Amino acid sequence: MQAEQIKLHDIQPILEVQEFSLYYLSAIVIVLALLFGFLLYKIFLWIQSKKKFNKRKAHKTSLETINVANTKEAAYAMGFYGATFKDDTARHNEIYGVLQEHLEAHKYKKQVEPFDEKTLHYYNLYKEMCDV
Repeated sequence: MQAEQIKLHDIQPILEVQEFSLYYLSAIVIVLALLFGFLLYKIFLWIQSKKKFNKRKAHKTSLETINVANTKEAAYAMGFYGATFKDDTARHNEIYGVLQEHLEAHKYKKQVEPFDEKTLHYYNLYKEMCDV
């Protein structure tokens, strides 16, 4: 007998099975990757915020904590830390210039005398003017 003449009745045609587990898995993986990326981004921002160094804030703190008992070192420190704020306004620049003139007598010498009242007044005035 020929193969074309034999009829097989027990074989069914291929049926399509509705299976969505691959799509569910893909969606879960994408959502988890997005959440993980967002978490890494937030951690990165947190670390960056901790690393920021504010020069003006540090110099303002240093300017306020200068020990005026050690006149020579205090004169150098006032000039160094005060220079950060001198370009804020014209008044800052003017007061800084006057302060520097008063500090010149306390720099570049082996032995220096303590600050006079005028110098301390200009120092306190400049210190109060500076803001971060």
